[in-house]
Amino acid sequence: MKRAPGRSEGLFLVGTCHGDPHGLGRCRTLLDLLAPDVVLVEVSPFAVWIRKEHRRFFLRLFRKNVATAAAARGMSLRAALCMPAVRRILRQCALPFEWRAARHRHAERGTPYFCVDRSDASRLFVSDWPHWLSSDNLTALLRSNAPVPPSVAEEYGRARAALSGITPAASRFLAADGSLWERRERWLEQTVRATLRVLAPTRLVYLGGWSHVVPNAGVSLFDRLRDCAPVSLLLDEVDGLEKADGGLPPQPMARPGPSRP
Repeated sequence: MKRAPGRSEGLFLVGTCHGDPHGLGRCRTLLDLLAPDVVLVEVSPFAVWIRKEHRRFFLRLFRKNVATAAAARGMSLRAALCMPAVRRILRQCALPFEWRAARHRHAERGTPYFCVDRSDASRLFVSDWPHWLSSDNLTALLRSNAPVPPSVAEEYGRARAALSGITPAASRFLAADGSLWERRERWLEQTVRATLRVLAPTRLVYLGGWSHVVPNAGVSLFDRLRDCAPVSLLLDEVDGLEKADGGLPPQPMARPGPSRP
């Protein structure tokens, strides 16, 4: 965990790896431990809507094109579906586990949750789906020399290094003013601040990709909310947590993350 120096422990920024196969269970466990008053989920209303409305179409298209790609590569469909890069494409069609965990918490405990990402960013992201789901792209992913995406453990390792200040966040997250990344971070910051101001929750949890909750040259969500004394933690840390009397183990102070001009 990383806590910015300050007055409150009421804001928790939880960094996830979106491809985490254990993400749903981990999120549900962490929400039980944190017992938040409000949950903010890094997903846009549009992203939830398009998956709810068109998930069956996307899955049919995916299965059809994976079968075509597997046949072109002389592979069985089962073997093709086991390829990490292909499974990552499949997960894009599903509702995010962060959203499903927040929805479950709401159904079970009545905890309100909100989708807080920008829909314009989601529309841009979804515009690439026809390419990702195409048989040509899936065939390329099945090639023996195709790039292997980092494993979930490697992703959390990168996140942990960035959170501790050992290495900076990946350069692809560093963007100039006016970029989509900059606008997203500003929007997320404003949404978190508005939630704190209007709803005044004792404990607010933000669930989102780990790149938002690590120090990153002053531009990440964590950096922007330092005055709110956020506690940043990674979702896989829940594996080592045990429920204590207050629901959480003691949280040691951590030095501020590195800053760059």
